[in-house]
Amino acid sequence: MKLARNTVITIILIACLLISDQLTKYLAVNYLKSGTSENFLFGLVQLVYAENSGAMLGLGDTLPAEVKFYLFTVAVTIVLILMLLYVIFKETPYSIRYLSMILIIGGGIGNLIDRLFNSGYVIDFIVLGTDSFHTGVFNFADFYVTIGVLAVFISSLLTKPQKKSPDDQVAR
Repeated sequence: MKLARNTVITIILIACLLISDQLTKYLAVNYLKSGTSENFLFGLVQLVYAENSGAMLGLGDTLPAEVKFYLFTVAVTIVLILMLLYVIFKETPYSIRYLSMILIIGGGIGNLIDRLFNSGYVIDFIVLGTDSFHTGVFNFADFYVTIGVLAVFISSLLTKPQKKSPDDQVAR
């Protein structure tokens, strides 16, 4: 029963992330692809359409198409499946580590969907900053992955390792 509950919770959370990611990309295609850009918060947030065939912020964009396919589609799919299985079978729902991994999985699947249905590229549309200092173009999925990775890293720094009791050690 616990496994079924964990699976349902995990699927619902990932679905929410995917819906928000794919909806915003749909809106970007329909409202920004024509070359339109929008500015918000005194120009600190700019919405502009971009197609990214590399990883986050264009890393690996110049790699051969076959290498990009195996690296950004096949390898990512395998890693996401393994992470999903780990989260369902090993993690405690609602823990920081669990939620962080859900963000990584949801963002990873969001960009994977783009690659599979957009000839290997991901739709990006958000730029933060000013003219002199700004980020590269990214999307909600990239944001989810980044926050997830940072949260896993920070929580691992803040979590003290458990000391093993003599009973936990295997007799030799």
